[in-house]
Amino acid sequence: MNRKSYTIVAIMLFIGFVLFNLRLNHVTEELRYQIEETAANASFLNSEISSLQSEIYEMKEKQKWVSSEEFEANNEKTTGREVSLGLKWSFREIEKDADVYIQYRERNGKWIKQLAEKTGDNEYKTEFRLHPAREYEYRIMSDGSVQRADDIKPIPFELYRMIALYPEIMSFHMQENGRILAVELEVWQHQKPAFDLFDVKEVAMVLYTDKKGKRVPLKGKADTEYEGRKWHYQADFKNEKVDGMELEVMFQNGCIQRENIVEIIEGNVLEEPWDKISCWD
Repeated sequence: MNRKSYTIVAIMLFIGFVLFNLRLNHVTEELRYQIEETAANASFLNSEISSLQSEIYEMKEKQKWVSSEEFEANNEKTTGREVSLGLKWSFREIEKDADVYIQYRERNGKWIKQLAEKTGDNEYKTEFRLHPAREYEYRIMSDGSVQRADDIKPIPFELYRMIALYPEIMSFHMQENGRILAVELEVWQHQKPAFDLFDVKEVAMVLYTDKKGKRVPLKGKADTEYEGRKWHYQADFKNEKVDGMELEVMFQNGCIQRENIVEIIEGNVLEEPWDKISCWD
């Protein structure tokens, strides 16, 4: 093949390369357009779905017989072993002279009937007597020319249960023989309880030497992030022989939460902190 033939082939290859790139650019632009159009359609569809869900929610809210509910802690009537939790609610409509009442029970137990007190136009209130370690459900009802009933709903457990504290181990040093050399931890109360009797009375570390315990009370401070409190503890035991350590939380009603710090470090804890609170039958 002579030089002229090589030149023609090179020109043809160059033209082919240019045409290929032009085609590739066209395909790329077309693909990008399709992607952008699909994304725009998806965004529009999501917006329409969200709007439809909002409309459905508003329609359901307007169709609800009970329009509002509010729980309220009654500290004056609450004892160390029984909680008094109030409930206020209003109806969108209620038959004149109908008897309004609450039915509540332990989960899947026998219903307890309790009449409600009228406090205003279509507004009522009542109180539950609850055990802090059990779960309950309730429904609002009325008896008139027809009987009406709201859905069965759980009484929110977090409103009347005790709030356990959570220890967070920041550092821990222990020898193979079980002697603890140093520790730093924080104890968190993430939520202030609704009832005064369930509040914390004292937080302490119990240090054990040959099974004999020594209590070290901790000072707490407000935790603005969680509207609760936290306690800090840091110590080294170079001059002490500490072979066990326990967190002890005492509540105003006499209940006690205990957490074995060594078991937490070793990953031997199977129960939740709530299960470590002792005082209920």
